[in-house]
Amino acid sequence: MTSELSNTSLSSGNSGQTDGSCLCGAVKFSISGPPLMKLLCHCVSCKKISGSLFQANNFYSISQLTISPLTDPNAIKTYVDKSPESGKGVHRTFCAVCGSRLWNTTPEHLGNVVVMVGSLNLNDEEWKKWTPEREFFCKRKGEWPGDGGAPEEGKTSEM
Repeated sequence: MTSELSNTSLSSGNSGQTDGSCLCGAVKFSISGPPLMKLLCHCVSCKKISGSLFQANNFYSISQLTISPLTDPNAIKTYVDKSPESGKGVHRTFCAVCGSRLWNTTPEHLGNVVVMVGSLNLNDEEWKKWTPEREFFCKRKGEWPGDGGAPEEGKTSEM
C-alpha cells in the first residue's frame, strides 16, 4: 500500500490541505482537497477495529493522500481483514509504534482510500462541524446517538 502513495513533504498553510498523524506522531500524512464522502460504519468489523460503537470515515481518491517523507516506512503496517460483513477484504493500515488506525483500502476500490477521521489534525471547530453524509450497516446501529447521524436519505441497512 505505501508504495502506491507518494512521499512528498507536507506544505503548511495550504487551505486545501488537511494534515493527519497517528497518536505518537511516527506516521504523518496529508490530504489534499475535500473528502468524496463522510460516513459512519456500524458493521461488526469496524466496531471491533475501532473499539467503538461505529467508525467515522472520510473517503478520498488515493491521489489525495501523501505520506510525509519524515515517516519511517517501517512505522506503517497493514492488517488484511477478511471478516467484513460485506464479504470483501479490507486492508487496514495502522501505526506499528502506537497502534493508531490510519486508513483502509480494498482491492475492489484501488483508486480510493478511507481515512479514519480521528487521525486528522482538525481544530475544535472542524471537529464540531464534521457531519456524516451516509451511514452503512444501520441494522447494527445502537440507539445512541439517536438522530445525530446522517440524514434519512443517506442511511442504509446494509452497506
